[in-house]
Order: sequence, then structure tokens, then C-alpha cells
Amino acid sequence: MIVRQSTIESSHSPEDFQGLMIKLGALVDRHEHAILAFGLVLYFIRSLAWSQATAMLPDELLTYVQAQSPTLGALWTTLKTAPTAVDPPLNPLLSFFALRLPLPFTLALRIPEILSYAAMMLSLFVFVRRRFPPAAALFAFALPMVLPIVSFSIQNRPYALWMAASGWALVCWQSATREAAGGRRRVLSLCGLYVCLTVAVLTHYLGALIFLPLMAGELWRSRASGRDIPIWLTFVAGGAAILLYMPFLEAASAYRAHPWHGVFARDLEETYMLGISATILGAIIIAVVAHLFWKRPLESMAGEKGFPSAECAVLTALYFTPAVMFISAIFITHSYVPRYSTIFSIAVVCFVAILLFTLTSQIRGVAALLLAILFLQAAVPLRLSLRGQGTGGITAMLPPLLEKYPDLPIAMPIWDSYLRFYLFGADELKKRMVLVWDPDRLTEFGNNGSLANEAVARAMHLPHADASEFFRTHHQFLLAGTYALRNRLIEEGWTVAMLGTAYGWDLYLVTRATGPTQ
Repeated sequence: MIVRQSTIESSHSPEDFQGLMIKLGALVDRHEHAILAFGLVLYFIRSLAWSQATAMLPDELLTYVQAQSPTLGALWTTLKTAPTAVDPPLNPLLSFFALRLPLPFTLALRIPEILSYAAMMLSLFVFVRRRFPPAAALFAFALPMVLPIVSFSIQNRPYALWMAASGWALVCWQSATREAAGGRRRVLSLCGLYVCLTVAVLTHYLGALIFLPLMAGELWRSRASGRDIPIWLTFVAGGAAILLYMPFLEAASAYRAHPWHGVFARDLEETYMLGISATILGAIIIAVVAHLFWKRPLESMAGEKGFPSAECAVLTALYFTPAVMFISAIFITHSYVPRYSTIFSIAVVCFVAILLFTLTSQIRGVAALLLAILFLQAAVPLRLSLRGQGTGGITAMLPPLLEKYPDLPIAMPIWDSYLRFYLFGADELKKRMVLVWDPDRLTEFGNNGSLANEAVARAMHLPHADASEFFRTHHQFLLAGTYALRNRLIEEGWTVAMLGTAYGWDLYLVTRATGPTQ
């Protein structure tokens, strides 16, 4: 990809608008690192505030269950026997240590992901800066903050870490292809590539997906320069990290037997929508208009001339990884959700950054204005965080409905509602709640809901019971949550009376109508 850049002309007066645009463009070139530092500060402030205002997702609750293990040995046992979050060991280990930071646990758990997403943005800056002027690299840094995929930066799930490892793997591979064979820098680049690939593999069971675009780029490169044996050996060494999580596969495979989500074409479409936002479309429109209505003579750009063909091959292959993942899900995993292919966004960011730079290379001040727009849009979550509730509306005050029945146990049919009540609700609730489920009934999480119920109860030593056993020993109780148990109770002749809601969940008074249920 070839991009040319106009030289800065000083023949315009400061008052002239064109002169102002030139000065703005020069400002970006002279202070790229200051702008980068400002962007990082903005990102961290907004991420910390946004995190505290955003309720934990169900999968984050499952990660918490593992992280609260009293010792590393207990965590290891949980991962090998009854994992709650089906991940390779790296993210659970990071979460274990993060939870022990002197911070609110909802924020502490998300620190690794906040740092990882920042690392991914920095990797894109470095990757693009080696081939293009500062404006293009700053676009690559700023764009991830205005993509829908930025939500993974405040979720305690492995996707931000996976993107960071993948981004730096690209940087290290790029370095290895630039350095002379046998040189110290090349050795360091290969070592960095090995570490990044290992981290990617140990972060997610689909982490090895980053190998496909790297191998595609290396195959393309080998057409001209021959096979680079050290790089291929590094790929093999990084892939060998799969052996480290083999002990966990047997326990994790139990969830694969009952996929909670199938394979649907709309999910592939939603995946690519993660790489599009109104802000990015607006920036492209502004750049196109400026390019069409304000043209100046171009001179050749000093230095690098754009991405070499091998790097273009890597980015192209990376862009199509969702399609590859989707096809493999049809025949192998039988489950696909958009987050399984988040690393494709790295290619999207690089392509859009170069497009914006190409369109504004004649009028470089517009690039500065677009960067300002991106940073302003990135700050929006700061305003939204003032209205958010990190507990999802659950407070330490006991809901009035529950106060009316102080002696009745509360049956919770699914781990999601149980954990939210347990972590954020009134303390007196913990003594009354029982995790009750029917293994033969589907929940909103499919059959895997029962597996997770059992794993959560085991890891946290929670009061729990099989539905049949609980129904035999209780003639009256409160039921909070979903349809899973309610439908069975109605079928068996129990009186199920809707009382209202508690913390946003439906609350029922359940009474045995006649003799004991069979």
C-alpha cells in the first residue's frame, strides 16, 4: 500500500485557513508522543470510570467464582475438575491476582483487561508507525476507542488480552522480517514473537487463530525471500503451548457437549459490525469530502512507502478470520458467537487508519481535526458513567417484598441471579438463598446452566440442592428468577403466586397445594 505525503510549506500567513491546517499537521508530526500520552491518559480515565458504572456480565461472574479461590492450588483444582469459566489457565491466573488488589472487586477484576486493551492500541501504533507518518499511527491508536469492540476493554474475559497478544505478535513478526538474520534485534524479535504467541494460545481456546494470518504473511513473503526457518520454528514453539492446557480439556469439554449457542449467519454479520461505528463512518465521510474539495500538489513521502505485500497479506488474512472461524464452527465446534473472532478488528483498524491518512495527506490539518474528534468521542463514556450503576440496580437494602417473608428460604434456579444477589444484595439474603436446579430442565443458558450451577456451588461452597430433593423437604418457599423451576412447579400442582420483583427479578410465593410431590 503506497501513500504519499505533501511537504509542509511555510509561505502562507498564520491567518490563512490553509496555513492553519498546515500548522495543525506539523503539530501532529512534532508532538506525536505527547498526543499518544494524552490518548493513553484519556483511555485509562474513561475505562476506570466506565468500568465502575457498568454491571458485570454473566461470564464475568463465572470468572469471579474461580478468582475467589483461596489458593492457587484450589484454583488449579477447579480448572481441572469443574471450571466455571471455560478458559485456558492464563486469564484465571491473572484474575486470581487482580482480585487481591486493594480496589473494589468489580474494578480489580477488570484491571488486566483495561491494561491489555491499552497494550493492543499501542501495538497498532507501533505496527503502523514503522511504515507511515505519525498521523496514520495515531489514527490506528485512537480508532479502537470508538469501535463497539471497546466494550471488551472493561470485561473480565480473555478477549482484550488475546487482542493485545495478537497485536504485539504482528509487531514482533514485522520486526523479525526487517532485521538481518543472526542479529541481536532479530533474536529479540523472535523471542518476543514466541512469548506473544504463547500468551495468545494460553489466553483462549481459540487463541491459535492468530497463527493463520501470520502463516499467510510468511508464506507470501517466502515467495520472494525463501523460507525463513527461524520464524517457522518460532511458530511451532509458540503453538506447543497448547500442551500446557491439555490437563484442563477433559473438564472443559463437558460444556462442548451441550453448546449454549448454535451457528447462525447473523452472528457472522454481527462480528463484522464490531468493526464499524458511526464515529468511524463520519470520520471517513469528512476525510472524503476534504479530499475531493481541497486538492494540493503532492510530493513524494520520505522514508517508508507503505506496508510491504507480506504485511498486507497478514492484514487481509486477519480480516477474514471470522469467516474461517464461522465455517469451522459449522463442522467442528457447533457454536459461534461474534466475540470468538475479535482479533479481526486489528486489521480493520489498520485499514481504516491508512484510508484516513491517505485521504488527508494533502491537507494534513484535517488529520489533526479528525484525531480531535476521535478523542472527544472516546471521552463520551465519562459522561455516561455518571448515570450508570455498576451493580445493575442491586443494593445492600433488603427489598420490601422479601421483608414480608423473613423466614422463608429463597430458591434461586440459576447461578447468574444467585451471584448477583450474593455479591451486591443485602447480607441477610445470603443465609436464606439456596441454589436449586433441575438438571433435566433447560435454563436461559441451555443445558450448560446446570453444569455451571454445579461448578459454582462447588467452588464457592454454596447451599444447593437438586430440585426434586428441595421440593420434598419444603412446603413453602420464595422463588426468584427464571422460568426453569416455575414451569415444573405449575405442572406438579404447586401454587405459584407472583409477588412482584426483587432487584429486578421476578419473585414468586410457592406453596404446596396438596400432599408431597412425587
